[in-house]
Amino acid sequence: MAQDANSILFGSNSPAMGFDPGVKIRARITEQGGVQRKEVKWDPKTSTFEQGLPLFWKDGKTGTEKTDRPVMDPVLTVQSTFTAWEGVSAQASKIGKDDGMRRVFVKGRSKATPDSIMDAVIAACKEAQVRKIEVGDFIEIECTGEGKKASKAMSPPKLYRSEYWTAANPPAWASELPSDAPADVEDEDSPFDV
Repeated sequence: MAQDANSILFGSNSPAMGFDPGVKIRARITEQGGVQRKEVKWDPKTSTFEQGLPLFWKDGKTGTEKTDRPVMDPVLTVQSTFTAWEGVSAQASKIGKDDGMRRVFVKGRSKATPDSIMDAVIAACKEAQVRKIEVGDFIEIECTGEGKKASKAMSPPKLYRSEYWTAANPPAWASELPSDAPADVEDEDSPFDV
């Protein structure tokens, strides 16, 4: 499949959604896909974590040795109710009016620390009795707090809850979202105008 030139030149137009405790996003799903997970390494020079090489599965474990099984994380592109760059980091480019589009990276964690965003989305889908995320469906994701740090160097894991609705059974707040319907355009040269 050919990739859009704009996405190669400029990246996604939709900024990544950042979650702090108490932040909630309500949205309609406009696209779903995935990205390959990268290793996270501690850089003692800068005292920060940095992304490393892409990860692959081998013998049930992750590593950087290339195999035919990349480690993938789901990504949802959503139309949210946001209008003022809510949930966007200070580093993100905020050019023009906020159209409310966001990318939500649905990552999971080890079983030792449940309540990841992936756990919350899976639980919400089960509760809604759906086995597949569909474009046009609705989702609400909230960061409810932080768990215990795994080590002093790491940030505490964020905890989430989520709800899911199908397009056939939308939530009450769906009317707050921008419409998918194109705006009526008047054609001045229309022979039917009287």
